Amino acid sequence: MTAPFKNSKKAHEFIGLCLGILADNKLVKEEVEFLRDWLRRHPRVASNYPVKGLFIRLCEMLEDHFIDESEEKELFQHLYEFTGSKKKSKKVAELPSFSATIEFTEPIPQIQFEGNKFYLLGQFIIGTPDRLAEALAEKGGVLTESLDEEVDYCIVGAMAELSGDLTDDLGRQINSLKQEGMKVITEECWVDLIF
Repeated sequence: MTAPFKNSKKAHEFIGLCLGILADNKLVKEEVEFLRDWLRRHPRVASNYPVKGLFIRLCEMLEDHFIDESEEKELFQHLYEFTGSKKKSKKVAELPSFSATIEFTEPIPQIQFEGNKFYLLGQFIIGTPDRLAEALAEKGGVLTESLDEEVDYCIVGAMAELSGDLTDDLGRQINSLKQEGMKVITEECWVDLIF
């Protein structure tokens, strides 16, 4: 996400809407629909990651016109992280950005799923770990829980930094494995290929 966008009026308005939804610690379907519809009317906001991932998930969650318990929990977690708040906290933080310690592969590589090993780092906006593992398997990719020299692709979730999954030591390990040929890609670059 670009710095000018992060500091824009619409980005702050989006954070305000998220805080409004969180204010009573209840998730009402009409509020979620309003947030989805607001993002539809503001494509400049909706097209910037990680908001783009949240927008996609909102649309998916509302396809059946019902928010189940696991979707509610997932959405609450995303909204708390987007706003930089904890339960009942009103403080606003900047929208997330990736740590400078990770060197992403440039240019973005072509991804070959069949038979390649994927390591998913951190929390993803686009879905739960089970959902991502299932989507990867459908494409022929192999999900691994070990970050080592056998990993072909390390995909970094858009919320990895905020969720505390991205440490300096882990960043150094990823950069070292990248030197040995592992591709390091953001969720934003990967999401259109997996779904």
